[in-house]
Amino acid sequence: MREALAALLTARYPSLYTGEDGTQSGSFGFEVDDGWFAIIDALSEVLVMQAGADGREPAAARQVKEKFGTLRFYWGASPADDGAIDMAEEMSGRICETTGRPGRLSKQGGWFRTLAPGVNPEAMPAGTGMDSEGRMGTPPLGFAAGEIPGWRADVLSGPVDVPTGWLDLADALLRQLGAGSGLTTENRAAGTLTIKPGRGQADDEPVRVSLIGERDGALRVDYTGGGNRAAGITAFAMALSRRVNMHDGAAGPVDDSGNLLAPGWSA
Repeated sequence: MREALAALLTARYPSLYTGEDGTQSGSFGFEVDDGWFAIIDALSEVLVMQAGADGREPAAARQVKEKFGTLRFYWGASPADDGAIDMAEEMSGRICETTGRPGRLSKQGGWFRTLAPGVNPEAMPAGTGMDSEGRMGTPPLGFAAGEIPGWRADVLSGPVDVPTGWLDLADALLRQLGAGSGLTTENRAAGTLTIKPGRGQADDEPVRVSLIGERDGALRVDYTGGGNRAAGITAFAMALSRRVNMHDGAAGPVDDSGNLLAPGWSA
């Protein structure tokens, strides 16, 4: 990440990124490219907010880096923090690390990166589509809103009514909420019933989402169940929605103040 953006994150969230000696936390800096600035900015906002709500000071992040093509954020003090971090890492596989445009995990030789189409024509998409259990993992780019209810029937019981640019965010949200549920229930797309442990706490009620929409320029999510992890997931999704163009899904490129640039501009 370029120096101006790293300095901006450190200034906005000093409790996360400033060590006891007053310097940037650790020696690693931010080991990612500029395209994930919005993801890290949104995640930082949520972690600081959640710490304040719990009456605790946020601990300094241990490491922020890319690994196997997606974000790794090593920090977390609660199930809500874990949910927000899981959701951020999910979105890093859908937003180009280089440009901030919609992208997918890609592979060239032994190297993985999440890239927008055309950034590296030699890289091939990797890891999209159905998994071995017949569940949709990360869908290919360009999917339609009408496909989401079939993929995410385990958690979704109502409409997905969001602008086109937020479809990836809505689908990722549902996928992460499903991963946290105590049970994975009916999968309409596969016609099967799968029961397995989720990532949430054992006594959390399974998540049911009755609506995903837009309100006052941010994502709106109406749901029940899921406990604190689900609260962290949805908090991050709403924070990131305020940084993602609702029409084309772009979270970058951004200028040195972190503002989304118009298409065709460069920082």
